Amino acid sequence: FGVFTTDCNSAEITYLENNPSTLGSVELQRSEDGKTYTKVGSWARDHREGQTLINIRDSEGLESGKTYTYEMVNVRADGTRESLGKETIINDCTGKKSSMEIYPNPATDKVYIRLTEGLKSQKVDLIISDIRGEIIKTVEGVSNDQNEVSMTGMPSGIYYVGIKGNNEVLKKRIVKIEL
Repeated sequence: FGVFTTDCNSAEITYLENNPSTLGSVELQRSEDGKTYTKVGSWARDHREGQTLINIRDSEGLESGKTYTYEMVNVRADGTRESLGKETIINDCTGKKSSMEIYPNPATDKVYIRLTEGLKSQKVDLIISDIRGEIIKTVEGVSNDQNEVSMTGMPSGIYYVGIKGNNEVLKKRIVKIEL
């Protein structure tokens, strides 16, 4: 699953499940300290064939400047629980103009990533990960305002492009399609 901030005090969580094999439900939880979690949402498994994509927007009680950890939990029919993974975001609402634009989206063989004023003057790392959070590609030391990144050889699906540098973390979702 993936988590990214969409605007000040709001996070978007995306979860992709392939052919659910157990009865029960999936639960999303949020924590400020990484130890105590609060339930944000849940959904029942319905054993559909293929992939199920779930999007959740969390805007309840998020505060500027805080770090939040989200955990996806598998809750089986017998009540046993198993973590499906954790993701951490920083809710930065300081008014900085740092952002990135990604186009085209959806993409086929390459994307262009444009860094705005707050980022293009510093060296940052571009990180492309899949829906499970597995890093697919890293481009280190990017400092110009527009970058071309090849997506050749990557299967169709949902990916996250992250920017990491100078205490800032940004993530945006991109869809790769085959023509």
